[in-house]
Amino acid sequence: MRCYVEMAWISSTGVGILLFLIQMAILAWVRFDKHSSSAPIVSTVIIVPALVIFVVFAVNFYRQLVAHKVERSAKGLEEIETMANELDVGLRGSNNGIQTV
Repeated sequence: MRCYVEMAWISSTGVGILLFLIQMAILAWVRFDKHSSSAPIVSTVIIVPALVIFVVFAVNFYRQLVAHKVERSAKGLEEIETMANELDVGLRGSNNGIQTV
């Protein structure tokens, strides 16, 4: 289920913003093409770096998010291993006939 949630988040947020920025560039070409030849070019020159910055930010953010999830999972596994080792040592100690209270 988590995979579907992440795919929905990427689709709605990331792809939505990308399509919005592309739409702004296309609208600038449609709107300003008849009036001035430099206006669509200037708007595209402004929007393309915004697209690049957004993609770099999104990739960096997602990498940090995944790294954080991996770190949390590793800590959880270490805690479980520690508890299992303590339980194993406790069970071995109780088999030799000495009871601890």
